[in-house]
Amino acid sequence: MDGHAEEDFSCDRATRSGSAVESTVGSAEGRAFGAWLRGLRERAGLTQAQLAARLGEDQKTVSNIETGQRRVDVIELRQILEALDGPNGAALASYGTLMAVLRTLGGQR
Repeated sequence: MDGHAEEDFSCDRATRSGSAVESTVGSAEGRAFGAWLRGLRERAGLTQAQLAARLGEDQKTVSNIETGQRRVDVIELRQILEALDGPNGAALASYGTLMAVLRTLGGQR
């Protein structure tokens, strides 16, 4: 242990390579993240099918992300935000803000 208290995110535990990993699939956090992405998609004036086509995915993948049934990694998030971006670049600016927050949180460990 590194002396830091463990945080309880109230997620189901999954096991990967013998270590406990928090699962966010279907969690409140996953649903909130999906709702945030859905809002960005709707503000961009795109349907799930249109966003999926831009990503080279099917509509069900976008639906699963928006309902919290599928997680995305940071690379996929950037691709989604690039696909959503309009002329003002607001969606990708959200990614920059997110990364700045993550860097700040990472420095607090």
